[in-house]
Amino acid sequence: MTDESSNQEAALKSLDSLVDELATKFIGHPGFMWTSGGFEVLHADWPAYPWGHGFRAALASLAEYPSGTRFYQLDSIDYCSLFSAGRKPPSNVTNNASIFYVALWEEDLREGGRKKLFAGIGDEKEFLQFDSDSFSVTPLGHELILLFELLRRVHPTIFNRVEEFLYIRRYDAAVRESAILLETILRSASPEFHELNGRRLVDSWCEKMLKHLPQSFPHSAELELRAALRRFFTFVRNEFAHNLKDLDAVAMARLLTRSSALYQIVEGFSAGR
Repeated sequence: MTDESSNQEAALKSLDSLVDELATKFIGHPGFMWTSGGFEVLHADWPAYPWGHGFRAALASLAEYPSGTRFYQLDSIDYCSLFSAGRKPPSNVTNNASIFYVALWEEDLREGGRKKLFAGIGDEKEFLQFDSDSFSVTPLGHELILLFELLRRVHPTIFNRVEEFLYIRRYDAAVRESAILLETILRSASPEFHELNGRRLVDSWCEKMLKHLPQSFPHSAELELRAALRRFFTFVRNEFAHNLKDLDAVAMARLLTRSSALYQIVEGFSAGR
């Protein structure tokens, strides 16, 4: 290990220690939250706090309520809003045990409004505006809630690449893009694959990458992996590369899950080279 890398590692450990020390000082605060980036403190004593950042986290919070539910803004602190679900309590009370509360980051509400996932949100001023102090999830928002559930097992690389297609219901484009990603990671395994496509690429990849499998790896599993890649390239990659397909959300999710499973296997072989 070089001196520079040692210094970087020491600096990271020092930063982690500082974060842990700060966290212990704020952990008793009612608005203390652990996040993917560390921790943050919302300066509010509310009955509910956001699950995370991003409108997907917002949709996950709202998915637990029936379609058509309206969410009434009760309070706003640190660019986060507290809502009551279904009805607005008198005097914006925030400690009524008979009321369901949900907290959402306002940047996620803005993005959801721009993507037509939420109805009743205005985005023209510095502060969010709500029609009648409330908003609701649109039919497109509810469709995305279902999609996100169906796509929970899809590899993050594939999901991030196809996400924009979901909002405009270009499901065939999402499948096409996932197939291209699978083809790309197969081709990246060796310079000799760079000019290969389709069945030739699959066969060449299998011949090169599978010959070093441990003896404990079942031959039947090797044959099935070869067959699965061939089937995918024949019936999905080739079909979607040359044709416009009319897919519903469930069919799209099934094909993305297939491409994701193959992508993860190929990625594992690439990492173990």
